[in-house]
Amino acid sequence: MAVQRVGTTKKDYGKDMMIMIKEYPLPESIDSYILKGIKKGKRVKGAKAVSKFTGIAATVLIAVFIFAVRVSPVFASYASSVPGLEYIVKLITDDKGLQSAVDNAFIQKVDKSEEAENLIFTVKDIIADNTNLIVFYSIENKGGYKWPIIQAPKILDANGKDLGLSVLYGSSPTEDKVIEEKIVFNIPKEMLISGFVLSDNIIISTRVAVHEKDASEKPKQLIKSVFETGDSDIKILNHEFRIPVTINRAIFANIEKDYILNRTIDVGGQKITFDSIRICPTRLEMKISLAPENTMKIFYFEDLKVIDEEGREWGSIINGISGTQDDDNHRTLYFQSNYFTSPSKLHITGNSMRALDKADLRVIVDLKNKKFIKAPDDKLTLTDIKYEDNKIAFFYKLETKNSNHSYNVFTTNAFDSNMVELNSVSSGDSTADEHGIQEGNMVFEYTSPLSGPITFTLTDYPNSISSPFRIDVIK
Repeated sequence: MAVQRVGTTKKDYGKDMMIMIKEYPLPESIDSYILKGIKKGKRVKGAKAVSKFTGIAATVLIAVFIFAVRVSPVFASYASSVPGLEYIVKLITDDKGLQSAVDNAFIQKVDKSEEAENLIFTVKDIIADNTNLIVFYSIENKGGYKWPIIQAPKILDANGKDLGLSVLYGSSPTEDKVIEEKIVFNIPKEMLISGFVLSDNIIISTRVAVHEKDASEKPKQLIKSVFETGDSDIKILNHEFRIPVTINRAIFANIEKDYILNRTIDVGGQKITFDSIRICPTRLEMKISLAPENTMKIFYFEDLKVIDEEGREWGSIINGISGTQDDDNHRTLYFQSNYFTSPSKLHITGNSMRALDKADLRVIVDLKNKKFIKAPDDKLTLTDIKYEDNKIAFFYKLETKNSNHSYNVFTTNAFDSNMVELNSVSSGDSTADEHGIQEGNMVFEYTSPLSGPITFTLTDYPNSISSPFRIDVIK
């Protein structure tokens, strides 16, 4: 399965918000829609792609939520017993924290609708705290459209001004007359630091796109070339739905739980400091610092868990924002929240991290001979280079030894020998096949003749360091 990535700016590492969609294989029938949706997203000016310390994200990003079957019987029973909440079970089965929030009535009923263009868009419920607003909505398809999907949802203030929150959203293809999904709005850290507070009265705004080809069509039928940028099978309807929502802030004012850690561990000679933890109703925030003198770039913490005295585990956010990066040496990781369980003991465990020597982060391509002249090892190979008009596409192969997994291998920054930056058009990585072989491509535009070689930067790679550790949070 191929997945397109959004273009990035020079400052992006994988630097801002992340969503984990690469770690789990998706049904083949939705490939074309992931591709088309994210191709649409990559042309949003200023969008940011994030490397995979857990996946990809952007200021505006279309993604596909993956529904796991990990739902607690207590939660399923509670949600099914409350009139109007039955639908929510499938939308948060992968997040024990949100399940617990619903169990504890930390959900606010909205049930406001607007009808236009043979669609009824309804904001059904919300879960809010000082960092997140999760909107549960439905679209009733009265016009017989093929898979209506929201486009560029925003939060506006009472005067209609876009508040500029980051957003994650998506859906799986369906022929159902009523689609029920969620949108995750996140208040960026920079806004929180500046004192931003979400007002009591907001407007949820979105348009809706519909597909003009059948949902079962395969990517190869819809995308004839990596140079193709059109979305002729997607039509964005004219109407902008606007639903006014009143938030009851009193239920989450000043309720965060903070723990100072300042614990440093050493894994493979790399020093990582766990600075603090903040537990909010919608997520747990873990702040870490990486020692500047570390010789390796830490891409991804592979098995971090938060565990209580009963052995219950809270993993990283899967279908949502799972981390932010302040700079090269400071990150905030997001985990499912245990806020409502009030554990008497709590600790962090981990063992393995994906990492690579900083000296190996640059990959250099010989344009004439179509090969890598600098790469970390022989697991990464260049398979082809193609040209079309003022575009160039690079094709590569990665031996991961890990089937049904995908690495976001490169940032979308590329420079020629004169340090002229190429303009990213698109990029994509397949899920590794049964032999652990992953294929990918990157497409760039250029306005003047290319001066080779071309330099790329790695943003994730199948190379790990390990050493088991445990850090007590509540003893």
